[in-house]
Amino acid sequence: MSFRCIFEQGPGRFILAWSFSIFFVFGPLFSGSAVALEISEPDFMRGHEEAMLQERESLPRRSVSEGVARDSSSSKKNTARRSPDVNDRASVVIVGRDGKVDHERTAAAIRQEAVKGSALAQYRLGLAYELGRGVEHDADKAAEWYARAALQDHPAAILNLGVMFFEGRGLEQDTRLGLEHFERAAALGNAIAQYNLAKVYLEGKAVSVDEAIALEWLKKSADAGFVMAQYVLAGFYVEGEGVEQNLEVAFSLYERAAVRGLKEAQAALGLAYEKGYGVASDRREALRWYSFAAEQGHQGAARKLMLLQDPYSQSEFFPSQ
Repeated sequence: MSFRCIFEQGPGRFILAWSFSIFFVFGPLFSGSAVALEISEPDFMRGHEEAMLQERESLPRRSVSEGVARDSSSSKKNTARRSPDVNDRASVVIVGRDGKVDHERTAAAIRQEAVKGSALAQYRLGLAYELGRGVEHDADKAAEWYARAALQDHPAAILNLGVMFFEGRGLEQDTRLGLEHFERAAALGNAIAQYNLAKVYLEGKAVSVDEAIALEWLKKSADAGFVMAQYVLAGFYVEGEGVEQNLEVAFSLYERAAVRGLKEAQAALGLAYEKGYGVASDRREALRWYSFAAEQGHQGAARKLMLLQDPYSQSEFFPSQ
């Protein structure tokens, strides 16, 4: 079934399904004898995070005024004006006097570009309906606009349609079609879709288990900067499963994810520095990374932090597992 056929089924058939759970349940890090670091299973990365990130990143570069957010490059010394291109208009974020996003006006501005055919605007309008931001929540309309963007090869829109088919939310479940959508989005460079494919091939959903293909997609996702892919791939290098064991490579991957704020990777980095796995042992660095993870609510890192700071008073309460 082509994307065009999907769209022609009508908006009533669509319900965006974005709560695809994380594929991997993580085991002990580096050493089975180490204190368990409670590697949690986060919510699955959603396609709409891409646009949400675009909004967050755009605000610091814009000055707040009544109504629209203006480009900060405009100043009294530089009065030149240029006509915004399609992407500028499609990615607009409107803020009010309080400096907060005016979702209603933003959605209205995005709609103007969406009806003109901008894939980015169509995608963002789909997000608005899916999240109920600036418009009333409407899954059917959200899916309709995602489908329009997907017809124009918008990777995240294709990803979301794949999730709908794969999980059977709002559409009859069809894992084969879901897989095809994942593959298309992945081929277009969507790191989340690449990560999804890794899970599909590791768990054998809609395909036969194939660790080699899974690792190929996992590496692509990690290279593209997806922190969960970096974190999971590091585990393969720790165990030497499907790849040659290499703690230095594992450390590098954990570090890349940790500096981006992934608490599980921060906890892993703390353990690496504590035990000297893939890096010279450094108690101060171990404490620092455990602290970062603990501040985000990572209970295992918090226990390790207390043990390192006061091993005698805490060990009886938090015995090794």
